[in-house]
Amino acid sequence: MTRLKRPFRRRGILPRTYYIKVVVALIFGMILGLSFSYITRQCFFRIVKDKVKCKSPRPKQEQRIPTATRPEMRHLNISMELKPVKYFLLIGVMTAERYITTRAKTIRGSWAFNTLDSVKVIFFCGEQGNTSMDSDFVRLPGVDDSYPPQNKSFYMLKYIFEHYINEFHWFVRADDDVYIRSDRLSEVLRNFDSSEDLLFGQAGVGKSHEKGKLGLEDGDNFCIGGVGVVMSQSVVKKVAPYLLTCLNETASLHEDSELGRCIRKHVGVMCPWAQELQHMFYQNFERPERAFAGSLSNSPFRNAITVHPIKEPSYMLHLHHHFLTSDFLNRQHRAAILNHRIRKVRNLLRDSKNKTRHFQKSYFYGLLPSNSTIHWEFFNNQYLYGLSEPPLSWVSGPMLEGVKKLKSGVMSNINMEARRLLKSQEEFKKFHLATLRTHPSMGLQLAISVETLLKPLGTTHAKFPRRTQRFSHFQQSFAPLWKNTLSEIFPAETCKPGIHFIVPLTGRFETFLRFLNSFEEAFLNARLAVSLLIVYFPDVSSPERHKNVFDEFRAKHPGVELAWSELLGEFSRARALGFGVHRNGNDSLLFFADVDLIFETEFYNRCRAGAILGKRVYFPIMFSQFNPQIVYYNHSVPPSENSSRFTPHWRSRTFTSRAGVWRKYSYGPVCVYSNDVIAAGGLNTNIRGWGLEDLDFYEKCLDHNLEVFRAPDLGLVHVYHAQTNCLDPRMNSEQVKMCEDSRRRGIGSEESLVEYMLAKGYV
Repeated sequence: MTRLKRPFRRRGILPRTYYIKVVVALIFGMILGLSFSYITRQCFFRIVKDKVKCKSPRPKQEQRIPTATRPEMRHLNISMELKPVKYFLLIGVMTAERYITTRAKTIRGSWAFNTLDSVKVIFFCGEQGNTSMDSDFVRLPGVDDSYPPQNKSFYMLKYIFEHYINEFHWFVRADDDVYIRSDRLSEVLRNFDSSEDLLFGQAGVGKSHEKGKLGLEDGDNFCIGGVGVVMSQSVVKKVAPYLLTCLNETASLHEDSELGRCIRKHVGVMCPWAQELQHMFYQNFERPERAFAGSLSNSPFRNAITVHPIKEPSYMLHLHHHFLTSDFLNRQHRAAILNHRIRKVRNLLRDSKNKTRHFQKSYFYGLLPSNSTIHWEFFNNQYLYGLSEPPLSWVSGPMLEGVKKLKSGVMSNINMEARRLLKSQEEFKKFHLATLRTHPSMGLQLAISVETLLKPLGTTHAKFPRRTQRFSHFQQSFAPLWKNTLSEIFPAETCKPGIHFIVPLTGRFETFLRFLNSFEEAFLNARLAVSLLIVYFPDVSSPERHKNVFDEFRAKHPGVELAWSELLGEFSRARALGFGVHRNGNDSLLFFADVDLIFETEFYNRCRAGAILGKRVYFPIMFSQFNPQIVYYNHSVPPSENSSRFTPHWRSRTFTSRAGVWRKYSYGPVCVYSNDVIAAGGLNTNIRGWGLEDLDFYEKCLDHNLEVFRAPDLGLVHVYHAQTNCLDPRMNSEQVKMCEDSRRRGIGSEESLVEYMLAKGYV
């Protein structure tokens, strides 16, 4: 057996003391190593003018100001502080003769139009050309519009140096296919001193096959010209004397790389490698010709200052609308925060003056019953589940666009906190679910759950990204209340034409009496400019009783145009409406009505405002009442403003899910000018039986590029009646299906149907 030897140790040292010293040495070594590692990781190195500078970490006790309420930054040097504000940033845009009326004109009407007073935009073009613009357009002598525009770029900087070097602090070299947010760029540049040699842009080294052919030294780069090159006043001053020399010593045909080489050689600076600049100066390398054509909700350039390339003027306007909308929402959010703080301060000041505090009623007191509950709706990527009817609906159209914007807003807020606290960036991976509700005083409230991919920035954290789940709460407050009375828009009856009502009719005598009664109360008693045309089909049903009642109605209102016409043959709504269109002539505002409708006076102004000659057609969404024998079985009719317990159900102005449904699937009622009906192709008289003629006319309006305006109209109510002609042999299968669906939807709500079946003992 081999005997193990004891560990080596000096004589006179006890074993216990030996182990204690070893442990102390290990602990001291670990502390020293961790301290050194921490200090080196927190130390950020950067090379400025061939000097290495170390930036100490920011103390944890520093107070951070929220971005939404951060004050505007002041200038860093006294010269910029004392110089007039209007001299700050000059943007030179290089364009060509063939793009003056397209790209240059679009820039002037979009981002260049909204520049601050301290920003000036000048367009530079070749010497040859006949197209003229205003004073902000310069033709460079001895320069043509050839591509690549090396001469144009260098001579533009030379021109700027000779004419504007002492009037501006910063200068931008830009192309005519770039979008620049000059306000954001000015805000960023005010944090820097223009008397220093500073250059900003997106760093590039050329394509892979151009490596070693651009004349760049090892470790050098250049600012990519497409997204724009930002130069301080000092850089332009130092490089201007050498521009023509650099132009004669080019190593390639690229103008941006040659400009970068010239600045690097004679000024000693190059484009920063900072990762933030890659996002601020956004360059799209994948399918640039179609990059900005679709929805921009999930765009990666949400916080970009410049965006490139935008080849089509329509895409430039589309992007401009996107940024304007984003800026408006941000300012609205900032205003809501400031108003909330002002109210809190006012309450504190009022309470400090009053020794006895008291409770006050809210501005929204009485909007909801004290025991009411606002229900939440649940939705995911495909479906929306709620208590409304139908309980399950597709997430599409505006709802789908809102979900995309919501995802973008969620990730923006998450990344704002992730960069500040975790030094990382999160990427959207999956949308799980969300709940929402609309509170009358708080606005739209949302709770959303998303799955993200946490990616560390730099080397201060783990090297591998990890998945995480975020649950966020959002609230979108309502804008201030704004009232617009339509009757004040058209104060005189001569400002807009009256409305000509056209009603196809056969039989249904009791319904016809109700229609005349409603028409009289809503429009004739109010002395509004209206006319009524009844188009009757006598071959289907005898018109004697109808004509007698209508003659009495016409004698009661002698100053109103009330006309009666008859068409032979089977009933056709399209034929009747087409007859009324040609009878009323051009420039007549028409309303395609049905005898089942009842009106309120407010509908008159909405119809006149909704339809615009040659531009827009108004398809009101009417409220369709359910079967009163089911809805109000063992229930009394709910009272309204001008009703009593003995009021018929069709007079009750109750717009609840129990009383009826907004008939968004119906396109029958239309406010339209007769010229637009004829221009769109008229109504299809070949359709026989119930339905489809309204949908056909709706599609014709869209094909004719007429704007379609749809909105629920409280002044238009469809009274319930049973569908009796769904088995008409003249109808095709599509018409039969639509008729059956309409009949089922109009019976009653799910709640009333269950109560009715329970009361009858069916279940």
